Amino acid sequence: EARGDTLLFLHADVLVPPDAIEGLEAGLAGQPFIGGNFDLVFTGDSWWSRFFTWANRVRRKFGIYYGDSGIFVRRTVFERLGGFKPIPIMDDYEFVRRLERLGRTVCLPATLKVSDRRWRERGIPRTLLSWIWIQTLFSAGVPAEFLARWYQPVRAGQQTPPEHGKQPSSASSQTNSASQRN
Repeated sequence: EARGDTLLFLHADVLVPPDAIEGLEAGLAGQPFIGGNFDLVFTGDSWWSRFFTWANRVRRKFGIYYGDSGIFVRRTVFERLGGFKPIPIMDDYEFVRRLERLGRTVCLPATLKVSDRRWRERGIPRTLLSWIWIQTLFSAGVPAEFLARWYQPVRAGQQTPPEHGKQPSSASSQTNSASQRN
């Protein structure tokens, strides 16, 4: 169990530079911010790595960020918000929406490095379209449980999601469970 006054949540494929934690402590000390995130850069030297790094910076100006950019929050605020909702997908996005409505947040300049593995393995169009589709549907009120079932085969590396109304195979479920623990 975490014991500090500030909590940091990360995706598993994120590398945190040594100065990030010091920057986090200094960035919140005596400041009115209730939480926020870090700048991020996608690894790799391709045009799309640079494009998605830029796109994430633009998105942040609108208060949109995810666990890959290191969500941090004061413990008292986290408890006041009731923490992350127990939903199988988009829990970081949903939490950030509530955090942004509650008070002032900040994007700290220390740059986290995010692996581009998923982009390379699954392809840029497929990965991008699945993310846009899921966020759009979630924002429109589609239940996270449905979206998780739809996204599960995509996350597991299969080519396409199941047809509407069909469940993914048990092999997909086992692969997804294992990949989420890594």
